[in-house]
Amino acid sequence: MRGEHGPLVDTTLLFVISFAGLAIITFPYVVPGQLTIAAAAWDSTTLTFMLFGIGIVFQVMIGYNLYQYHLFRGTVVPVKH
Repeated sequence: MRGEHGPLVDTTLLFVISFAGLAIITFPYVVPGQLTIAAAAWDSTTLTFMLFGIGIVFQVMIGYNLYQYHLFRGTVVPVKH
């Protein structure tokens, strides 16, 4: 059903999510006027641990995706209309 409308829907969703991100940056209060996102965050040691953990997992994900692209290169055949 998505067919030709898929890229339009995906682009619209990307725009809405990006706009929501800008709104969160502009208005950083979780509880308006009382609690900011930074104040609601965990302590610095936990955030540091998570930063290193995400740094390792992110590299594994990128490596796996590169491996997939290398493994399946040239196997895609374009559909002719």
